[in-house]
Amino acid sequence: MVVLLSALPFCNSVAADVKVGYGWSTKADETEAVKEAVAMLRKTTTKPDLVILLSEASYDNDEIIALQLRRATNGARTFGLEGTYAVFSGDGIHVGKKGSLAILGIEAPSWKIGVGAIELTTAKTPTQIKEKTSAAIEMAISDAGKTKEHKPSLILIAPAKGKEEPILQTIEYVFGKNVRISGGTPGGAKATANDRVVKNGLVLTVIYAHTKIGAGFHAGIAIDKRKSGVVTAMGKNHRVIKEIDNKPAFEVYKKWADGALDDLDPAKSPIIWSRSLALVRVYNLSNNKIGEKVVVPIKVNPDLSIVLGANASEGENLYFATATKKAYIKRAGTIVQHSLVDGKIKLSDLAGGLHLYCRGAAFSQFGRDKDNLMVLVEETNKKMNGQPYIGAFTAGEQGNISGYGIFMGNLSSAMAVFGK
Repeated sequence: MVVLLSALPFCNSVAADVKVGYGWSTKADETEAVKEAVAMLRKTTTKPDLVILLSEASYDNDEIIALQLRRATNGARTFGLEGTYAVFSGDGIHVGKKGSLAILGIEAPSWKIGVGAIELTTAKTPTQIKEKTSAAIEMAISDAGKTKEHKPSLILIAPAKGKEEPILQTIEYVFGKNVRISGGTPGGAKATANDRVVKNGLVLTVIYAHTKIGAGFHAGIAIDKRKSGVVTAMGKNHRVIKEIDNKPAFEVYKKWADGALDDLDPAKSPIIWSRSLALVRVYNLSNNKIGEKVVVPIKVNPDLSIVLGANASEGENLYFATATKKAYIKRAGTIVQHSLVDGKIKLSDLAGGLHLYCRGAAFSQFGRDKDNLMVLVEETNKKMNGQPYIGAFTAGEQGNISGYGIFMGNLSSAMAVFGK
């Protein structure tokens, strides 16, 4: 079922200036949380054209949040997704007794913005997912008053978990592999499109801007070339690896882990994503450069096959990933730099940003501890030049690598930055 979204007429202003503000709250009551966050936002941004909402999945009623936010911002188009444990901003890690939320408000009268959303519960096959994704894309384009011939400056996405690749393939088919994209798989199951909440679906926002926008995607993970193998057999779909080098996939993976999985009994505790012992797919970019796509094993099946958080393919090489706590900290700032370079935005012209950091990477290194997680905020702050941003811990990240296209990764960061 396509989620119908109310559209508001575009402002005819041709002003190019962009103003970004933010707000957050840890109040347990959804209505009060929205009021507090909007009051903070209004100190700098009173008439947002776009509101980005990040909420922690513990709230009981996301519909109230969506409706109250829509009313409080005078019908601004809204894109939102659920994160896990906390949201964050330049002020810190925000954890409430029952939920927390953060909003980024962007005043950009010259932008054309469209929001699309669709439920994907009944879409089981890649073809079905692609058909419904096409409908959501058409809705967003129409909402922005554009056509498929117009290339967006940025696409924000919140895709259903496990259905990311067909969604991204459809977006790439419509807009081309070089379209700028930034997204995160909700840590819960919900995403927000204006005043509607979609569960196990897709929400996307297309932005057409004459001002500068940049996006980045980065994992900060290296590979151990001594620990690699070829995928020799796949399971029932592209997320299940049965064999590596003609051996049960988990046996090879466990050996690569050098004892870190020796305590695991797959029959009793098959879920392994929180270990964050990643695998890396290597691919060729232009100019003889190498790209890396990080995938994290999620579960061990009884036959010792491995379920991944992103797609893999038979015949490709997999490497065991190495990463240090220092590298995970550093990438929180590196992603800002990558985004600024992508958008050709001078630091003095930065207005604000959106930061989506993988929950597996964050929690495996720093725990669900707001004090320990503060190093990620501190590192981001070093590169943001005092400008507002909000962030969440997501269950998968989506981005674009020049020369390769749009893809889904794990244990990564996705970011979007906006120039003034």
